[in-house]
Amino acid sequence: KEVDLFSKNIEVDQYPSRKDLTNLNFCTIDPMSAKDYDDAIYFDEKNQILYVAIADVSHYVKPNTKLDKEALNRGFTIYFPHKSIPMLPRTLSENLCSLAPHLNRLAYVCEMKIENNCIIDSSFYEAVIHSKQRFNYDEVDKFLDKKEPFPVDFLSLEPLFELSKIWRKERLKNGFNFNHK
Repeated sequence: KEVDLFSKNIEVDQYPSRKDLTNLNFCTIDPMSAKDYDDAIYFDEKNQILYVAIADVSHYVKPNTKLDKEALNRGFTIYFPHKSIPMLPRTLSENLCSLAPHLNRLAYVCEMKIENNCIIDSSFYEAVIHSKQRFNYDEVDKFLDKKEPFPVDFLSLEPLFELSKIWRKERLKNGFNFNHK
């Protein structure tokens, strides 16, 4: 019943305290079988700013509500081969709290300014985003392997991938690689 009270459409002007990032080309990258999209990225190559958006569940699940208590009782989503039992009602987990493409969604955003391949500044804030594309891992691998061209609105994924390789190499200098390949 609590979930039925939430508006199904998110209009930017309903959230004046949130930053409007609906003009940015956010995208999600998930497995082909994913039903919910928890995070999205956008890389502004020209200004060297990386945006990472995470679905804002806390806007909907308030402390001590029946929804909060039921989510706490469930603890997590259970995945079976052909079925899942979500921690949150599907209206939230697969809709309002999913950064699905072509819909305005509430998110927490980490904005990172990059200089000389290093993050020199970051900020966190609430925003409204509008993911422009849902990619799966196989699609992105084809782009990165040059088997298919990147979609024109997402050309910045390639330099972001190159940057991620630099960051990974640096991280592994003092870290451990759990990948056994």
